[in-house]
Amino acid sequence: MKIQLAYAMVAVLMPSVLTAAGASDATVPSEQQTACASPYRSVEIAGIASIPAYPESAREAGATGSVVVDVFVDRFGSVKGTRIAKSAGNIALDSAARIAAARTRYRPAIVKCVIVEAHYLFYADFTSQ
Repeated sequence: MKIQLAYAMVAVLMPSVLTAAGASDATVPSEQQTACASPYRSVEIAGIASIPAYPESAREAGATGSVVVDVFVDRFGSVKGTRIAKSAGNIALDSAARIAAARTRYRPAIVKCVIVEAHYLFYADFTSQ
């Protein structure tokens, strides 16, 4: 059985801007704002995404499917939470995709030169051949 996994292209869903208390150390100083090279950036994978392991129980059952994991990324690029946005209909596949999404390293989103919290959609396709 061969497994083909596809994962995440950038998909940011309306980043939430930080509160005034948290924004001070994430804000580009005013003299640098005009020189900000990338005033807008979606959450990105930093390097290579973690590839989900195809669970043995799912492989034995012949389970296949696609999973979409909504990953909440904080302003430091750390994963603060995950949830299944679209299930494969198999708990083992969903769990494997969720673990891989949480293990992946991310670059945070930027809105108007301010680093913000945002969501990223991580896609995992489990197919057997």
